[in-house]
Amino acid sequence: MKSRFSRRAFLQSTGLGALALTVNAGRPVFAQEPVAEENKQYSTSVVPTVCAMCRARCPMLATVINGRLAKVEGNPAGPVKGGKLCARGHAAVKLLYDPDRLKYPLKRVGPRGEGSWQRISWQEALAAIAYQLKKNLEAHGPESLALLAGGPSSFYIKKLFADNGVTNIHDAALRHCDEIRNRAYTATFGFSPGDPPRLDYSGAKCIVLLGCHMGENVQVPQLVPLLAALQAGAQLIVADPRYSSMAAKAAIHLPVKPGTDTALLLGWCHHIVAAGLHDQQWVAENVSGFAELKQHLEKYPVEKVAEITGIAAQDIIRSAEMMASRAPAVIIHPGGHLSWYGNDVQRVRAQAILTALLGGVGRPGGLQLPVKAALPDGVLEFARPQAGNAVAFSALMEQLIARRIKVVGCWGRNPLQNHASIYKTIAALQAAEFVFCCDVLPGEASLYADIVLPEAVFLERHDILEVWSDLENPLVACRFPVVAPAFETREPYWIVKNLADQLGGNNPFFQDNGAAFLDSQLRKAGWLLGDLRVGGGIRRVGDEKVLPEVPAPVTAAPEVSPATPSLLPGADMPAISLAEAQPATGPAAGSQPSLKINFPTASGQAEVYSSAFAGQGWDPLPGYEPTPEPPAGFVRLLYGRSPVHTQSSTMNNPWLNHEIPENEVWVHPSHAAAARISDGERVFLENQDGIRSFKAVKVKVTPGIRPDCSYLVHGYGCRSLLLQQAFDRGVSDTSLMTRSSKDPVSGVRGMRVNFIRLVKARA
Repeated sequence: MKSRFSRRAFLQSTGLGALALTVNAGRPVFAQEPVAEENKQYSTSVVPTVCAMCRARCPMLATVINGRLAKVEGNPAGPVKGGKLCARGHAAVKLLYDPDRLKYPLKRVGPRGEGSWQRISWQEALAAIAYQLKKNLEAHGPESLALLAGGPSSFYIKKLFADNGVTNIHDAALRHCDEIRNRAYTATFGFSPGDPPRLDYSGAKCIVLLGCHMGENVQVPQLVPLLAALQAGAQLIVADPRYSSMAAKAAIHLPVKPGTDTALLLGWCHHIVAAGLHDQQWVAENVSGFAELKQHLEKYPVEKVAEITGIAAQDIIRSAEMMASRAPAVIIHPGGHLSWYGNDVQRVRAQAILTALLGGVGRPGGLQLPVKAALPDGVLEFARPQAGNAVAFSALMEQLIARRIKVVGCWGRNPLQNHASIYKTIAALQAAEFVFCCDVLPGEASLYADIVLPEAVFLERHDILEVWSDLENPLVACRFPVVAPAFETREPYWIVKNLADQLGGNNPFFQDNGAAFLDSQLRKAGWLLGDLRVGGGIRRVGDEKVLPEVPAPVTAAPEVSPATPSLLPGADMPAISLAEAQPATGPAAGSQPSLKINFPTASGQAEVYSSAFAGQGWDPLPGYEPTPEPPAGFVRLLYGRSPVHTQSSTMNNPWLNHEIPENEVWVHPSHAAAARISDGERVFLENQDGIRSFKAVKVKVTPGIRPDCSYLVHGYGCRSLLLQQAFDRGVSDTSLMTRSSKDPVSGVRGMRVNFIRLVKARA
């Protein structure tokens, strides 16, 4: 008998040995069952696919032995050198064979929230949903419908709703991450930074992370090149109230006071401009509104910013000069989850402005310009932004409670873990006339559904085409089914096509299954679906070289799903390039070659002063706005990511739970002493409105967090009894978030405006 994985082998396979500190030490990585050595013949095949355990979209190879998935590993043909997978990717095996999976269509037979269902047929389930959709479309119009959808299977259902005129489509990942970032960078440069951001780590000399949990998030396509840059000598600056795993690798860690990040950014900008350290030629040729910015920055001298942020003035100066001395090869990371305090677009605008002052746009080692994706018809559709990025979640919940929205669908999303004010969300779901849910596991959202649809796991289906369009030679890949779908699960394409058939009207889903649909799209490019198996399941656009073919996948029933295509504005916008050389006018330009870039903005330049914002009544320049202070005896609640989990979606995975079975609350020794709490003690958490955690959580007393803060890893505290591994593990951070602050530009609500105190658990 032997185990498949050792800790060392696992860390080597992920390429994350340098971040082993983010995984509990001294234990094997996976508590995996042993595999018997038997003398028997094996039928083995290797199937290329793309991981869907998080948003990173890592290509993988799956080994199937006698019709059963044995292991997955990174695909060396992918866009990241070395073809690594993280812990979540390797644990996909356990998702596929999770005994708690949804197996059949279900109909609610008890009160909403109880999770009492009876098994029904697919025909009955789809007929019930179609009846409710059609009835309310005819009686109340498309505004009476809403869809909460995201993840790797939402493409087709979003299209169906959008084609029927529904605009109430909400994708939590697009709103909380992409929406804020894209609005800020588009207002400044005319384009978004991409997802993942177009950052030249290979040429970077300095990297700046602000509250960015890259070390804990462990998205391989971003983390691997960042670690390589550090190994090559790039300096790292981390501004974070917590001593995170990336802060441990930083040349400078600034434990900034929560809510003051904008002041820190403007303080950096002030010193860089006042000391003449900005890239004067690049700014002169490429920046509009510099005079207004310079005057605005006079409000943020370093000494004042030091008082606001709690960072010593000399550290602000030292970090600013470290960036400037290495410019333009400086990355100011655009960030991921950005809905913090309610003035978030302006904070991220300040990041973009700092990048511009350093000249770090369109030059080696910085933010790269969008590349016009040379994508053929049929492929381009999958590289464009999806629907579901314009409506506020809180507004949808209010409309449900007011019964203006009658029907809501929840597709691959858990609104009870993604947003603040979960009790309002529960009230909204209870008020709905009809709720349907489609998912792999019976999570919390499914407990409130009238009809539940069982979706095939990504390893059992074809999926939408995955497109890496921000590369000079774009890559295209597909999730091929590794094994046949289990039980009565179905691919998303099949589900949506059959739902559309029952709705009637102009049905765009005219192929029988997902494989046929993808093949029809690829034929527009002169390709076949089988072409994507060449070279390990990935095809480079324009590269006609024939590579060795990966063994053919096992025969599987046609199953499809759409992985969330990331927002890729470069896919359908003109390429941006250095302008033809022309006389430079900058004060430091002299006879140097022009650095002029034609930005796709109204002025043709990077707009640090946004006239468009001013026209909307928003501040044209970012400014610091104080956030409320914690009440006496309370600390601010911060949250972040686990290196082995993707929010709440992986909490039922036994391999991952073995590594980090529950979250802990981080508090500073001074706060723990004042509350008479010891390290390792269990306490209840109570927020400013008297809402208490469902259970006690272990305290981690550490100097690695500011005295005015606490920290919880997000995603724990599942309340679905139907998930045996996930139920009641740890504490939910969102259950303690009864307040939020609305960003005036994006409409997204910041959630780091809640406070907690520690309450001793009775023995």
